[in-house]
Order: sequence, then structure tokens, then C-alpha cells
Amino acid sequence: MKTSHRNYSDIMKGRTRELRRTQTVAEKQLWLYVRNQQLGHKFRRQHSIDNKYIADFICLEKRLIVELDGASHTGLHAERKDLIRTEYLNAQDFTILRFTDEQVMLDINTVINRIKYYLQIL
Repeated sequence: MKTSHRNYSDIMKGRTRELRRTQTVAEKQLWLYVRNQQLGHKFRRQHSIDNKYIADFICLEKRLIVELDGASHTGLHAERKDLIRTEYLNAQDFTILRFTDEQVMLDINTVINRIKYYLQIL
């Protein structure tokens, strides 16, 4: 049975809401630095793109996506899925920055400086 576009859209909305409620510690930490235009640009968190993928953090104005990779992003299967996802998003004219949860927790200043750099050049 086919799922209609509207039903799938509703599923994605529910999933994004759930992800916002159940953020990882690293996601909460990064959100403290990028919310409320603290970097000069508006970021959204857990934002659906084409009802296909959900970006951890996105600046639509600059077409910049920031992804945090936790323990679930290890192994060949996860790497392959991430590659397919990145290729799709790049084809939609998004730039993707990836950080590990560990980078955010141990060196947030470097993470923020890299995001700021990309916000300037995009």
C-alpha cells in the first residue's frame, strides 16, 4: 500500500518533534551556541528536507547543514548511508559540516569557529 505524500509529511513532522524533545547532550550543547541568531544567522534544529532527511541543524539562508555524528554513525553501513545523504544534500546545494559528539563536548570553540568560517564564505 502506498503512503500518500501528506501522510509521509505528517510522519516526518512527528519525527522532527520527537528528535527535538530527545536531543543528545552534544546537540543541546551546540544549540546553546547557534540559537537566537547568536552567530548572525538563524539556525533551525531537526529540520526536514524534502521529507527525505532531517538535518540536525540548518541555516536555510546560507544553505549550511551541521550534522553531529554520535555512536550510531560508526561502521560501513552508517558511513555508506551518510555518504548517500551527503551526496543528495550537496545536489540540493547544501554544504554539510560534520562533527562528532566528542568534538562538540571537548572542543566547542573549534566547532563554533568552523561554523562561523563557513557562514562567512557561503
